[in-house]
Amino acid sequence: GSNAWEILQKSPGVTVDNGTNSIQLQGKTGVVIYVDGKPTYLSRDQLADMLKNMDASNIQSLEIMTQPPARYDASGNAGIINIVTRKSRNKGLNGSVTAGFGQGRHARENAGGMINYRSGKYNLYGNYSYDHATWWNSNDITRNFHDGPGKTLSTRTEQYGSHVTPSESHSFKAGVDYSLDARNTLGVMMTGSINPGTSRRGNTSRFLDGDGNLETTSVTHNEDSHRWTNFSYDLNYRGVYDSAGRELDVDAAYSKFDNSTLQRFHTDTYDAAGNPVADMPGQPNPNIRKGSIPSLIDIKTAKIDYAIPFDKDTKLELGAKYSMVTSDNDVSYEKLDNPTGAWTYDSASNHFR
Repeated sequence: GSNAWEILQKSPGVTVDNGTNSIQLQGKTGVVIYVDGKPTYLSRDQLADMLKNMDASNIQSLEIMTQPPARYDASGNAGIINIVTRKSRNKGLNGSVTAGFGQGRHARENAGGMINYRSGKYNLYGNYSYDHATWWNSNDITRNFHDGPGKTLSTRTEQYGSHVTPSESHSFKAGVDYSLDARNTLGVMMTGSINPGTSRRGNTSRFLDGDGNLETTSVTHNEDSHRWTNFSYDLNYRGVYDSAGRELDVDAAYSKFDNSTLQRFHTDTYDAAGNPVADMPGQPNPNIRKGSIPSLIDIKTAKIDYAIPFDKDTKLELGAKYSMVTSDNDVSYEKLDNPTGAWTYDSASNHFR
């Protein structure tokens, strides 16, 4: 695979749905994705966008856990997938540059590089990747509604939807590790990603009665532009205290997300003869709305984990974690008053804190 999303598609026990951007593990939803042992805190679509733009050359391994150990949060009923990124262990200065191109229905380009300097007690590292692609998806859905189990068909809907999503991503990581001695290491790291983009979605729904006669048709066009940014700062300590492998890990992190989206919806409704009608009683045709959806999230965490091996088959892990999550999402929608051309308040607006 050329990116993390494609690698997951080929991983044992993992099912990836391109239509809904969902990930399942052994048939269960609710999988939590980690990167280098840290949760991603992203919505389903944002997570899919990040994975599609994570170049495979920067990935060392995948850890797929249906019964995760104590060092991971007790969330997600399906398990955890941890993506481990590369960090060179060679001494001196070394690095690599990658570039790629793919062609399907649309083209895709990616480029990036990594650099590492290891000398004495210091290890400095950094990487950057850029990815540009256009993702395309279509769905055909037919739904039959009955009056009850085994009873008469009352309504049938036929829905066709498609969306084209140009995607652009800039991702980077930089850090330094300092070895106090052979068993104790301090580290500081910064990671970030910037993902601007615009997507266009179209949806046509035909509503038929139980005899298959067309009643109404609804045509919706949705365009949204977004800019998702994520910056994380991490301070960590690791100590290995004896040859048996007693290990202490301490980690403190601060993450800031600014995921803002501007949406615009345009819906036209037609009767069986193709004449425009109101989308809903009391609403104009066409129904035009726009929305501003900011999502500001601050996350502060601190955790400590301790592992005690008893023998080669038995190990006790325990730990504690503190987290403070603050979110402020002032969602604002407006609808167009067709007679006057003025934008007016829409009751879908809400402020989430």
